[in-house]
Amino acid sequence: MEFRRRHNCYFACLGAAGTGDPIGVLSGREIEIDRWRGICDRSVILGVPGMEPVLLDIQAWRVTLLDPYHWLPAGCYMVGARVSGGVVGVMSGAKPLLKSKSEDDDRLGRKTTQEQEEEIPLYGKTL
Repeated sequence: MEFRRRHNCYFACLGAAGTGDPIGVLSGREIEIDRWRGICDRSVILGVPGMEPVLLDIQAWRVTLLDPYHWLPAGCYMVGARVSGGVVGVMSGAKPLLKSKSEDDDRLGRKTTQEQEEEIPLYGKTL
């Protein structure tokens, strides 16, 4: 399992294991940075005392290296849980648990619609 998040000007990859890499957690109007502690099934994480549900700064996920990425649309976020020592991603079976919010106010800056750029024919381009 692999997750992608935007980190400065590139996409950082987070694995299923807890690496301690930085991950963004949406809170209030800001994105806080916490430590990635891996993934956990939702049935297990509900029994953890002191667990706080949060939304994560994850933009895509895939199961194996041969699978294509599943990009999250605007207004869709991966659910996480803040535990002692960091944040875990919550899974529902073999897929991440997702939560949808308003597309108009996407906290990660994703566009709601892909704007089509008008293609300029080759003879119209300047060299």
